[in-house]
Amino acid sequence: MVSLACLKQCEITENMNILEIGCGSGALWKESLARIPNPVSITLSDISRGMLRDTQREIGTKDSRFSFRLLTAIKFPIQMSSSTL
Repeated sequence: MVSLACLKQCEITENMNILEIGCGSGALWKESLARIPNPVSITLSDISRGMLRDTQREIGTKDSRFSFRLLTAIKFPIQMSSSTL
């Protein structure tokens, strides 16, 4: 899980694509909603359906900046680009 200090150092800017593998409960992102620009695309993923469900509950499903994926680093179906963090 990304720490708040690490998130601050990432300097998230508009139009970035962000992928977190192993998002846990999503509490970090919930705490940081006001600091995250729009538009930005954040994919939160976890191997656990339960953790992903908790994350969706924590953040909500109506925030268009976020998507949620059940995946592992071994099975990695997302294409990365130069604007991905």
